[in-house]
Amino acid sequence: MGGKRTGTGKHVRFCAAILTCLLLSQCAALHRSPLVHKLFLQDQPRQHLVRAQELLAQGDYEAALEEDQQALSLSANNPPGDEALYSIALVYAHPGNPKKDYAKSIAAFKRLVKEYPQSSFTEQAKIWVQVMQESENAKRTAISVGQENDRLKRIIEESREVDMEIEEKKREKVR
Repeated sequence: MGGKRTGTGKHVRFCAAILTCLLLSQCAALHRSPLVHKLFLQDQPRQHLVRAQELLAQGDYEAALEEDQQALSLSANNPPGDEALYSIALVYAHPGNPKKDYAKSIAAFKRLVKEYPQSSFTEQAKIWVQVMQESENAKRTAISVGQENDRLKRIIEESREVDMEIEEKKREKVR
């Protein structure tokens, strides 16, 4: 109990301090490594995509679009650039977006198909393009049919007026 201390506690603390210094120096070296730098750069687009989804859910379409554009520019034609284009196209087509633009949405989907043919989003993008183009065609057809309907209504009205004039002239002749 009352024996002489050998100083092993000092050695343990000294070893722990050296081990801590070594670990910290390795972490610093790892932080500067090209692999870690590359992984960090690949993670930045993903962070922008996550933020874009949050903003989209909040109804902030312009800010979501900006985040998606950032993710796309940081991707440099690599994934998740395909996901960024897909998200951009959806923002442009979103029914709640007051500045929705189907032409820009279709262009983004087509760009996705062209630049990322192996993407898991490619088939969905092709479907969206077809559906949106059919929708645009249906709108144009509806407008055309509406205009034709208005034209036919005018013709019918003019025919009624002519019929009434003819009837009036017949009555005048009979008198």
